[in-house]
Amino acid sequence: MQTDRAALPELLETTGGAIDALARISAGLVVNPARMRQNLEALQGLVFSERLSRLLMQSMDRASAQSRVDDWCASAVDQQRHLRDIVAEARADLDLGTVFSLAVCRHPLHVVA
Repeated sequence: MQTDRAALPELLETTGGAIDALARISAGLVVNPARMRQNLEALQGLVFSERLSRLLMQSMDRASAQSRVDDWCASAVDQQRHLRDIVAEARADLDLGTVFSLAVCRHPLHVVA
C-alpha cells in the first residue's frame, strides 16, 4: 500500500500530461459526419463485433461468444458481405436491430444488455 501511494503523484502527473496533449491535438479537429458515416459503413459491420459479442454473452460464456463472432467476422471478410447478414443467417433468433445501429452509437455510454 505504501508503494502505491508513492507512485500516485507520478501517475497523476503522467495522466495530466496525456490530457493536455489530447486537448492540444483535438483543438483543431474537424469532424465530417458524412465522411465518418461512410467510413463506418465501409467496414461492413465489423466495427460492431464487440457489441455483438456482448449480446452473445447473455447466453454463453465470453470465450465462446468471442470465438463465434471471430468466425462470423472472418466469413464476412472472406465473402465481402456485411457482418449483420452473416449473423442473421446463422442466428435468426437474435435481435440485431440495436447491435448494428449507428444511431445507437450517438450515446457513448450505451451498452447492449
